[in-house]
Amino acid sequence: MKTETPSNLDRGPLAWMAGNSVIANLLMFVFVVGGLIVGWHVKQEVFPDFTLDIVNITVSYPGASPEEVENGIILAVEEAIQDLEGVDEITSTASEGSASIRVDVLEGADVTRLWQEIKSEVDRIDTFPDEAKDPQVSIADHKRGVLTLALHGNVGELTLRSAADAVRDKLLENDNITQVELTGVKDYEVQVEIPQATLRRFGQTLGDVAETIADASVELGGGSLKTEGGDILVRVKDRRDYASQYAHLPLLTQADGSQILLGDVATVREGFEDSNTWAEFDGQPAVMIEIYRVGDQTPTEVAGAAKTVLEQLNRSLPEGLTLALLDDRSEIFTQRAELLTKNACRGWFWFSFSWPCSWKPAWPSGSAWESRFPSWARLSFSRPPIFPST
Repeated sequence: MKTETPSNLDRGPLAWMAGNSVIANLLMFVFVVGGLIVGWHVKQEVFPDFTLDIVNITVSYPGASPEEVENGIILAVEEAIQDLEGVDEITSTASEGSASIRVDVLEGADVTRLWQEIKSEVDRIDTFPDEAKDPQVSIADHKRGVLTLALHGNVGELTLRSAADAVRDKLLENDNITQVELTGVKDYEVQVEIPQATLRRFGQTLGDVAETIADASVELGGGSLKTEGGDILVRVKDRRDYASQYAHLPLLTQADGSQILLGDVATVREGFEDSNTWAEFDGQPAVMIEIYRVGDQTPTEVAGAAKTVLEQLNRSLPEGLTLALLDDRSEIFTQRAELLTKNACRGWFWFSFSWPCSWKPAWPSGSAWESRFPSWARLSFSRPPIFPST
């Protein structure tokens, strides 16, 4: 009686490969080589890159209580944008001196288009308090941080900020570093202080002085002049940025033509805005310096360049200042990469050891290939027949 033996293919792909070891090994070779080629060009990052479908609106309202911020700013913004197409949820926060509104975008909606519509609607609001600053509307983004540095020391605030600006500029000079930001710092401002008795003596008020300063610090476009050679743009440039420039601002002109300058009646100095934001490191005033990577830059590439600049800066910083490495997120990437490399090497070792043995049925007896493996290796890789013969 004749018994039909099912073919290897009918028993499944694994049985077919066991019976056709040459093709199976060729497929394995193709997969290994293909994996090496793809792995060489894989994107290197600490965490996967992603986008946030969120639009943020911030409005500064100095000196206002949270209740005043809610009534004067938040309610007006919510009413203006709540009916826009693509808005999923609006979350507002009223704090002392500022308002923050977060708009979650519906899945699948165009974030850029909605951002433009929100900005247009917010800019049309004319009921904001006079003291409120211009609204800032932006799309939330995810920055890929690599290093956090701490510049610290027992020095003045102005010295610390100036040194931090110099460190940032030095880092950006490196070709492998593209984005650097300072955190825990206050914005610059020019401070003008006038005693009340002085104002009365010259018949001025704080409002009069503020208006004079605002009118004298402008930068406006004046249109264009058409000439035979082309158009000439006209622009009024009277912008002042430093305390010394404001100190020479004419405040009053007397009957005899003499002028009283702002610096004659007021104390004009450069300082920082009033803020509840500050940073400390090791018990000393500090400025945090965040270094990010952009585009195809790798974490190790950016970290290596920053550490090189860090060593140079610590030798040239002013006395009393130290630049320390606070957080190195590239180490996470390095550890993961080393783990993958170790696993790949182990896998390649066993593959290199077992792959030639699987070709043993095709080796001639007494060949050089067969003689390279001891008898225990040849015996351990010899396989009994998978299917009985008839």
